[in-house]
Amino acid sequence: MAVLVLQAIVGSTGFLLHLSADLHGPSRNLFSNVISGAPRFAPLLLPNLAILGFLGLAAYNQQTEEAS
Repeated sequence: MAVLVLQAIVGSTGFLLHLSADLHGPSRNLFSNVISGAPRFAPLLLPNLAILGFLGLAAYNQQTEEAS
């Protein structure tokens, strides 16, 4: 569970860092920075996987409680 929380924090921080890199990139043109810069939504894969992990753990816990 702690690894999933850490994964969500790292992914959210990565999104903010990528967004900042695009906003303050090497080009004066925002469009150029967005097209050629850091992919903003790539780090959001980590929180998405953490959510799926949480759902899997919840389903596993519910199944083991029903079995016992």
